[in-house]
Amino acid sequence: MIRNLVDGLLLSNNKVHLVSNSFELDFIPNENLTLHKIPANPERKRISHLFASLNSLIKIIRREDIQLIHSHHRFYEFLAQFVSVMTKTPTCITIHSETNNLKVYSYKSDVCIAVSQYLEKLSRANYFINDIRVIYNGTKLSSEVKYNRSDKLFKILVVGNFEEFRGWDVLIKAAAMIVSKPIKIVFVGKGKEERDIINLAAEHCVEIELLFSPDIPYNNYLNCDILVAPSMVSTFGMTIIEAGSVGLPIIASNVGGHNEIISDNYDGLLFESGNSINLAEKIMFMINNPDVASKFGERLRQKIKTYFSLEQMTQKYLEVYSELIKK
Repeated sequence: MIRNLVDGLLLSNNKVHLVSNSFELDFIPNENLTLHKIPANPERKRISHLFASLNSLIKIIRREDIQLIHSHHRFYEFLAQFVSVMTKTPTCITIHSETNNLKVYSYKSDVCIAVSQYLEKLSRANYFINDIRVIYNGTKLSSEVKYNRSDKLFKILVVGNFEEFRGWDVLIKAAAMIVSKPIKIVFVGKGKEERDIINLAAEHCVEIELLFSPDIPYNNYLNCDILVAPSMVSTFGMTIIEAGSVGLPIIASNVGGHNEIISDNYDGLLFESGNSINLAEKIMFMINNPDVASKFGERLRQKIKTYFSLEQMTQKYLEVYSELIKK
């Protein structure tokens, strides 16, 4: 999401200063994008790094005439609150995930932004937040829309780190129930559950392919028949809108923010989270009704163009920025 927001801000001719302890997303600096590295790390909190980072941030804000600080993690929001007091700079934070601790210190920015209505309600219930709003994540619309239906092999795409809550075991068990057509599950991600995935697939005689990629190439979406998002927990569903942007039919667990993107049986299918039998039924429906599946993909792509585009997201953030700067 951060990558997309930065891209959207740059396309709108804004100057962006990106601050992090690392740059895993491989941003390339240019005249409108400056990268700043600080030592503070939410995983290894050291007092010396904390004070060094605060000092660096204050210097950056004053030197570069920064007008607003936007955080994407509670640790960096904590730093931003100190810096804001010293520099009188307004702050906002985007809430990406479910949390329920450090209530006294969390989400004290001038504006908090949740990536779904589900997360907005949860955050209101768990924290003392003065101003929280919803801005959905956005994605670029691919110019290439292709829906390839293979007569011999039905390919299911799953994107996300290999963690138990992702529901990959539910999908493998569901795929094992389908005997009318050969199925291959393409997993894109990485994580400690890799060996468990391989073992469970072998136990159930399900063909799989594991791909490791930090950025999901769009040809992964274009080369599969459907995307399944089987997570037990999800605050939004970034892979859903990315896959939907190329018209790929989608089946998603009915959790978190998934049902804010997918309208069941209209532009995709929802299944009961953790229920492999119900998921198998939905997969069979997609296999047996290719024309309906294709229509689902077309409708979802139009919805994403209207509500979940990069332009929509960027404009909504710019409106929040403008409001805070004017104050």
